[in-house]
Amino acid sequence: WHVGVLWHHDGRIAKPLMEALAAEGDLRVGDNEPYSGREPVPYTIPLHAEADGLPHVTIEVRQDLIDTHKGALAWADRLAAALAVALADPGLDRSLDGPGEP
Repeated sequence: WHVGVLWHHDGRIAKPLMEALAAEGDLRVGDNEPYSGREPVPYTIPLHAEADGLPHVTIEVRQDLIDTHKGALAWADRLAAALAVALADPGLDRSLDGPGEP
């Protein structure tokens, strides 16, 4: 995996982020891989995001891809562009009433 996108119930950021990263064509993008935002039941996502219905995502980048200044800058640019696409959804400004339900 080059990058893992971790999420639990609310895919409002995760799904378009994965699509934007996968569209680059040269990345292996994991949907809750190689780590999971679902099992075992995570702590941070339910406590700090889902409890208030906030959109959320956790991003895991393979360490050898960001272990140099050049690599870190390249991934910062790559993630900024992909997140701009994911965060453009006007529905992100509302919280969810329940897991995955606006």
